[in-house]
Amino acid sequence: KRSEFSFLIPGKTPALNIGVSKDQDSNLENHPLETDKNLPHATAPQEATVETPAQTDISLLDHPAKQAEVTSFSLAQVLQAEPADASRMVAMQTVLARWGAERQIPRELYSIQSNMEFFILAAKQQGLILEEINGSLARIRNLNLCAILEFDSPDTHSPVFLTAVEASDSSMIFSGHQTDQRMIFDDEAIRLYWTGRAYVFWKNFYNYQGIIPASTQNDSIITLKLHLRDIGYENIEINGVYDASTRKAVEATQAKHGLPVDGYVGPLTKIALYNEKASLPIPHLVAPMETLH
Repeated sequence: KRSEFSFLIPGKTPALNIGVSKDQDSNLENHPLETDKNLPHATAPQEATVETPAQTDISLLDHPAKQAEVTSFSLAQVLQAEPADASRMVAMQTVLARWGAERQIPRELYSIQSNMEFFILAAKQQGLILEEINGSLARIRNLNLCAILEFDSPDTHSPVFLTAVEASDSSMIFSGHQTDQRMIFDDEAIRLYWTGRAYVFWKNFYNYQGIIPASTQNDSIITLKLHLRDIGYENIEINGVYDASTRKAVEATQAKHGLPVDGYVGPLTKIALYNEKASLPIPHLVAPMETLH
């Protein structure tokens, strides 16, 4: 018999009752110049919390009084209740909304079987780029962007997708199937059902080309130097040469954001550099002044 839980909507009587395992946190497979180390496996699941906040721009993780209003339930219940076929559409629409983009996804994409291909094409329609993350919740936090995580449904073992919209150092807030629904889960619960696959979406604001300096043009190096100056590295000389001071500034940025320190500007380092620019409209998991590293 399924147990039931209710989503709490402020000012209303709880009305939605719905009924009622896999872990991977190992190596990343992003750009070969930007990899990660193994992280420990989690063990037992824990209960999580859900809330539909009256104001979604206020972080639930930073307001204990708001957290006291929530109802407890397990991630397994959410995965069983979430429509598997529709979850990737809802997750992608959440990402687009967080980026301030049009939520409408072209109908031609609905029939695409590959989930990654679906996400890539849906993102591309709105000028976003997908970066796949494998096995590291820490890497998701370091990149500090809203991300779609793939979970394994405990009853059907079909993939269910949820979008992480906020994070602390030990838990994440996910957007639910309903508008403004928020679900808080700690890392142990996440790891138990997470397949280890996640999709981070970013925007190449300055149109950096290739991997700097390995495969790029001088104009990308000049743009990079202007960018570095703008975020505080004032000793950078503006020209098309990737010199020692430029490499040192890039390495400092990589270290700050928990990336491998190699001096190469690939996709992950571009994300980190953009995250340093507070004026850019980026949907962070953690506000810039609260960054975890």
